[in-house]
Amino acid sequence: MNYQLLSLLVVSLTGCSSSPPMDPDPIDSASIVLNAEDIDKYWNSHKKVAPIFPTREMRSGVYSCINVLFVIGEDGLVHSPKVIAAFPKRNKHFEKASITAVKKFIYTASAENESKERVITSNVFTFFVTADRSRSEEEKEFERKLESTCKVDLTSKASGTAILAAPS
Repeated sequence: MNYQLLSLLVVSLTGCSSSPPMDPDPIDSASIVLNAEDIDKYWNSHKKVAPIFPTREMRSGVYSCINVLFVIGEDGLVHSPKVIAAFPKRNKHFEKASITAVKKFIYTASAENESKERVITSNVFTFFVTADRSRSEEEKEFERKLESTCKVDLTSKASGTAILAAPS
């Protein structure tokens, strides 16, 4: 009988345990949303890293652009990176290379951002193979078009508040 009572007590105690509280998603806690060209109003780029072109895709001549959304925290580091756009289609190798690169970015607060406000922004990475390091004007134009395809306007206005929205 004591064994049954002990078993019942153990079951009831483990059933009542609660999970630890989860930290809020940094994207939910950042109130300022900025397009990449406006980031220097709050944060200066201290270190940016180019992604490593995935070998298999490079050999195949596959191209892509990946847009990564992320939060710059009070510490100047990247938090919660997420792919928000990819062209011509999603590719886990390009996405992984882009996320790995953006996690290495480091920012310092600008003079106007003394309180080190958290901001949401994004970065577009382009991947394509050229014949040599000196690209032709056609290749440069292709890269510009590829990059513009992946851009997302992060600051579309709706009732006075910044929202995340795909371009129309």
